[in-house]
Amino acid sequence: METINIYSKKRSKYFAFLIFFSILYSFNILCSCSHIPFAKENQAEEIEISVPKKYTPQTVGSKQTGFYRYINSDNTIQENLLNKEGISKISFLVTKNKPTPVLFYGNQLDVHPQGCLYPYFTESSIIGGFTAFIAYSLYNQSYGTTEEITTFIEHFNWIKFQAELKKITNNAIEEAPDTSIEEVIWDCNIEKILTKIADGTFNVYDLT
Repeated sequence: METINIYSKKRSKYFAFLIFFSILYSFNILCSCSHIPFAKENQAEEIEISVPKKYTPQTVGSKQTGFYRYINSDNTIQENLLNKEGISKISFLVTKNKPTPVLFYGNQLDVHPQGCLYPYFTESSIIGGFTAFIAYSLYNQSYGTTEEITTFIEHFNWIKFQAELKKITNNAIEEAPDTSIEEVIWDCNIEKILTKIADGTFNVYDLT
């Protein structure tokens, strides 16, 4: 009589489950960042964001003073000049925990801003600027009502998104050392990324 090893079957099912979960996790990054609470509409918070050295007035020059933009609690664009010499941080009030993209520009022709997306990040960077730009664009394009847009922006895993961007950038620069970070990330298909995030089908392969 043939003996069936039930433990082997259990192990097979266990490993199959692990493989399935790993694939699912790798493909789909549209999940809530559980350690970041959702926006608290009745609570304001003053935040501090670092200013990239590239955009400080003494670097840009008096004729091309840098400026920054962010989305306020009403989902409208706010723009302010960086006109204080030696400024290293900016501060302003936001709705607590509401995803707030902050973008820094050298001038009106600057199309590759640096920045960050609060509350997940407060240190500005090149990659952070791309992350913030994606969220900024979602707020400002017709992907649904204000409530719908805010909801899927809040539920999207921006920390994972930026980590994948960094990984892709590092791999690209390893293969082609003369390539800049800006060239890698701004070569992504922005419209595709926006559409996929909005309809809930985004995965890491949409970045390549």
